[in-house]
Amino acid sequence: MNITKHNEDRRYEVLEQIKQTAIQEWPNNFQIRKDEMFDFIMANPDLPITYDKIVFLLRWSSPFVDPLRNDFFDVFARLVSEAKGLGDMTLVKSIYLAMPFYPTDKNRREKMNFYQSGIEYFLALGLHHSAGELYANLAVSECGSTKERIAFCEKALELLDQTSKEYACCRAVREILCQIGRRGNRGFYHYWSFGGTIFSKGESIFLSPIFACEALHKPAKGVCFDVVILKGYREWYETMDSLNVSGEVKEIADEAMTVGTSKYMSKEMEMIRRSDETVTCQADGKEYLCRVFTIRRVEKNGERIIGDTIETHYYASGVGLIRTELLVTGRDHKREYVYNLCAYTIKGGDGMIPCCVGNQWYYSQEKCPASIDYVIKREIIAQNGEEYLLSGWNYAGENPSSSYDA
Repeated sequence: MNITKHNEDRRYEVLEQIKQTAIQEWPNNFQIRKDEMFDFIMANPDLPITYDKIVFLLRWSSPFVDPLRNDFFDVFARLVSEAKGLGDMTLVKSIYLAMPFYPTDKNRREKMNFYQSGIEYFLALGLHHSAGELYANLAVSECGSTKERIAFCEKALELLDQTSKEYACCRAVREILCQIGRRGNRGFYHYWSFGGTIFSKGESIFLSPIFACEALHKPAKGVCFDVVILKGYREWYETMDSLNVSGEVKEIADEAMTVGTSKYMSKEMEMIRRSDETVTCQADGKEYLCRVFTIRRVEKNGERIIGDTIETHYYASGVGLIRTELLVTGRDHKREYVYNLCAYTIKGGDGMIPCCVGNQWYYSQEKCPASIDYVIKREIIAQNGEEYLLSGWNYAGENPSSSYDA
């Protein structure tokens, strides 16, 4: 057996042993073992690093590389080089996306130079969407001023596929940043942005898994962080050893159901068709006879799960979702949130959720604290066959004023 190959095999065994120890000692000593893996990798510059080891480090740790390491940039450069050698562009992109940015960074220029080299790499290969994803990540990672982050969004939107969830999410981020800018860059509590699709099959309406970004700076008492209005389930990694993402579609209405019946869905959820109700729409003052559906976890012997949400939605034909009621289970309480359609633009489409590019819906929360500026927006921005691309965002800021810019 070749001695060089034998030595490499032994080194692979050592690296695998460190990895398994890290898993066994999760989470207490994981950071120590992860640094041992990086130390071993950097001490063996001639050792090719396998896909599974890089993915393990990416998926199991945050931040990916400890910013306090003296060889911080060398570690990133080594792993980028290894990923390029493997020819896996998703892996290369994921390493660049793992670069941590903080408002207090003292080495921001070095980080930006390294990150920009990744953008230029993808542009040189003609992979514009990947380059756009890197620009979008700069915008959501709070790298720079609000004005700078808006500029990152603009660059991203020029490069991203305009029918993609990433594009829809980045467009929502830009609107949030513009909202923050209009409010004088005052502090905010949290925001959510996402891109997903909405489509129909028969009498049912579905939402695709979403690509999402969010930021939680501090609790906002009296408002809900994760508002489910026209928002599907989040995408997730298929396994801890994979960068492949997938997800389940979310059914939100089925007009074929009769009143009082229920339908079992995935994730141990069920949808219930309620009696139609007449609801006054806050946006136009008109009364609509609404189709009403409740989505909740299937009840099991009074079992309570913290964070469980019961959602009830009211749909008005030709207008869309005009009211949502959420009941969120806490540790020792339940909180109720009610959202009403407060402004909308319908450029086309029909049915419970009229689908047409340019359709917009804004929602306000009942009994929202006067000190919180809370904006919820959903907009259809593109069509691809029978699916419509939905861009959505929620923003809770400290500015007590509010406006709706359709």
